[in-house]
Order: sequence, then structure tokens, then C-alpha cells
Amino acid sequence: MFGCIAILAFLQTFALAQGAMVGYTATDRDDPGGAVGNTVYRIDLTNPGATVALGSTNVPQELEGFFSIDGPTNSRLFGVAENPDATSTGDPSVLVDLTNAACNPNGLGNLIGETNILFGTEAGSAWDHLSGTVYSIASDDLNKAAGVKLYSIDPSTGGAMEISTTPNMYADGLAVGGNGELYATDARLDDSLYRYNFDLGQFEVVGAFGVDLNEDTGLANYRGSDGNGTNLYMITEGDGPNPGRLWSVSTGGSITLIGDIRFADGSEVPEDLEGFDIPWRPLACN
Repeated sequence: MFGCIAILAFLQTFALAQGAMVGYTATDRDDPGGAVGNTVYRIDLTNPGATVALGSTNVPQELEGFFSIDGPTNSRLFGVAENPDATSTGDPSVLVDLTNAACNPNGLGNLIGETNILFGTEAGSAWDHLSGTVYSIASDDLNKAAGVKLYSIDPSTGGAMEISTTPNMYADGLAVGGNGELYATDARLDDSLYRYNFDLGQFEVVGAFGVDLNEDTGLANYRGSDGNGTNLYMITEGDGPNPGRLWSVSTGGSITLIGDIRFADGSEVPEDLEGFDIPWRPLACN
């Protein structure tokens, strides 16, 4: 009996390590109030109508860029705050380890440090599993001409280093594909998918969504069972009458609605939802 239980546990762990189909996000209210920040949520990619509320970010900032980093057996989840804008608390952009907050309803995020990003009003982040680089973007939804700045971030300190600027562009979702492609999304102004040209140091349009969404986004990649796949998923924040929604995104730019992001009782998960990541390994829960 003990041997059967051990084998079953191993198989369950192995299956999770090959990429569980769940993503994580958090509300990004301008002023969440209290001392624990905004709530973290787990989204089932096959059933976003069964979303689960978890712990709290433990900072007042809006964490709009999510990414996870693989370890040998587990992943850790992180959030990057946007540069403060006129509607925020005015606190600086920071990096937060959200692993504990994503593991249980009483878990709290752990502040790592300031990013020193001083540009933009929106953020998106992603980890490149091939190079080990953490990327983050910043852009201004009120000033498209200022463009999108791409940064690398040191996950041990939070410090950011600017890599490039793509002018006359807006994006707020970021994900790394299975082959190291860097994708970005904009559903606020131009409703398009972008891919970064590393040779030119610029984002380039891949394709239009074909629908006017007028919402902020989060973008993440589900790497599949072998860890090398490109299966892009996008969340839209929920704006006005629209709830947060989960979409699949083709590498050509077309999108397909999967469903509303709701709790199992049918109630809407609170707006806004922007940071988004799909860890490949199970989170390092204590």
C-alpha cells in the first residue's frame, strides 16, 4: 500500500512539473486599503469560471507585470509594479515575491526591492526560461508616442536596466514563447500582438486581434508538457460592464474567448486584472 501511495504521489508531482494549466493574477486597485495590498487569484485555463481567491500582495502598488522562475522542482511567482501614475498611491515601482500569496489564502507577498523604473503608467513582465533573463516593459496609455521601454530585471534585488525603446507603441502584456520569442499585447489602443526583434531591438506588429476591446491586458505562455511549447493566453482586465476575461492568442495575432473570469458561484472576480503568469512547475509552497 505504501509503495502504491508513493508511486501515485510521484506521478502527480511529475504531471504538475510538466506544466499545470493554471495561471495567476491579482487585482490592481489604485488604493487597495489596509496593510495587505491586493488579492491574488488562481485561474484554471480550461475553466476560468472556477477562479479561486488566494493570499495578498502585501504592498499597496499595482503589480501589473507577473512572471515565474523555474527551480529544479518548483517555480516562484513574482510581480512588478507599474511606475506610479496620477491615480495610484504614488509608491515607487517594486518587485515582489508572490509565491506565498499564491499558495494559500493567508499568504503574503514578500517585497524584494525597488526597480527604479520611472517611466510609463503600465507594466508587463516575463521570464525567459532559455536565457534566464527577466524582461519587463513599461508604457504610457496616455502618450503612445513615448513608446514602449524594455528592461531586464535582477530578480534578487528588483533593479532594472533599460534595453531599448520602441517609439509610437503601447503594450502592457508580455510573455516568452517556447523558443525564446518575446511577445507583447495591446488591447487598449491598437488591439494587436507584437513580437520583439532582437536584431533590431524593436517590437514589431505580428497581427491584429480583429476586435476593439479597449481594456488593459496580461499575457502569459503555457509551455506544455515538454516545457518548450508556445501557447499564449491573455487576460483582459474587466472594464465597466465587462468582467475580466481569458483568451487564447495565436502566434499570428488572432484571439479566441475562453470565458469570463468568475468565482465558482458565478460572481465576478473584482476588476482590474492585468498581471498574469502561468508557472511551468508547481509553486514552491511551504
